[in-house]
Amino acid sequence: MWLTIYKHGPLTPAALVERHRRMGPDALEQVTSRLRADGRVSLAAGQLVARHYAAPLATPKSPAWGAAVCDHFEAVVTTLCRALVKDPAHPWSRATGGSTFSFDLWPGHPHEARVLAFLEHMRAEWSALAREATAFNDATATTATMRATLYFGEHVVASDPSGEHP
Repeated sequence: MWLTIYKHGPLTPAALVERHRRMGPDALEQVTSRLRADGRVSLAAGQLVARHYAAPLATPKSPAWGAAVCDHFEAVVTTLCRALVKDPAHPWSRATGGSTFSFDLWPGHPHEARVLAFLEHMRAEWSALAREATAFNDATATTATMRATLYFGEHVVASDPSGEHP
């Protein structure tokens, strides 16, 4: 719900019920009450508002997993769609697009440690920047007029026929 309110809000409670029909109004009221109680969502002029969203650490068995997958998927698809219709003359055009980088490595490869450390470093840097921007936004009353989204997925797959992962 937090993600829905952040991405598609402000939303009236009725609009949220419409988006999540399977839950029903009573269940949604319980969820939004918890979100309001812990400050993640507010109710202003009859509309639910989330000024930020931070995906909780999720594992495939945690309740947050579905929201994290949905958030990633939406970021990838939106990036692809925006890239298809972007105007090269627009000042934001250089900030829209995607790249996929793959590094073929093996144990002892001269760049193995650097590549793996880079993946960890990038995730930490973006997480820190997101926390800083969110803290600043939470301390101001200004309403955002732009949302910059980065999807940074990473994975390592072993090509060993045994299927074992490092």
